[in-house]
Amino acid sequence: MKLAWILVATIGMIGTVVMGAYTYAGGFQSLTVDTLETTSQPMAGLYYRGGYETMVPTFEKANLLLDSLGTAKAPGLAWFFDDPKTVAKQECRGFYGRALTQTLDSAALFSLRASGLHLDTLPGGKALVVVYRASNTLAYRVGPLLAYPLLEKAIREAHYDAPLAVYEKYDEEKGVTYYTAVLGNENSEK
Repeated sequence: MKLAWILVATIGMIGTVVMGAYTYAGGFQSLTVDTLETTSQPMAGLYYRGGYETMVPTFEKANLLLDSLGTAKAPGLAWFFDDPKTVAKQECRGFYGRALTQTLDSAALFSLRASGLHLDTLPGGKALVVVYRASNTLAYRVGPLLAYPLLEKAIREAHYDAPLAVYEKYDEEKGVTYYTAVLGNENSEK
C-alpha cells in the first residue's frame, strides 16, 4: 500500500512539473491562423542541412557573424526549404539568419560574403500566420508543435498546394514568433 502511494505521489509530481513547464512555455495560449499579405524580405545568413531541431548552432553562428560585421539588429529568420514529413531528416535544408533592414553598400556585401554568409530573399505574397508568444527558450520547442498543425490544416482548408515558403520570424523585442506559410498556387481540386 505504501508503494502505491509513493507511485501515485511520484506520478502526480511529474504531472505537475510537466504541466508547469508546458504553461511556462506558453502551451495554453489561444492560437489562430491569420491571413495577410507579406512582402519579400532580404536576409543574410547561413544555409543548413539536417534535422531542423538541430539548427540552433547554425543560427547562433549566423548571428555572431552578422554582429561581428555590424549588421543592424533585426528579427531572426529560419526559412525551411523542405517538409520533414516528406524528406529524410538528414536531407532537410534551411537558411538561418536575420532580416536585412538596411541596404548594404558594396564593401558591406563583400565583407558579408567573405565571412561565409549568404544573401537570399524570402518570397512575399498571401500568407497564413500563427503568432506565438515566446518569452523563453522552452517556448521555441513548444511553439512549432502547436503552430504547424494549425498552418497545415489552414492550407488544406484554403485549397492551396505546398507553400512557396515556410519560415519562422523571431521578434525578441516583442517576445513573439511568427510561424508563416507563404501560399503557392490554389489547388484546382476543391
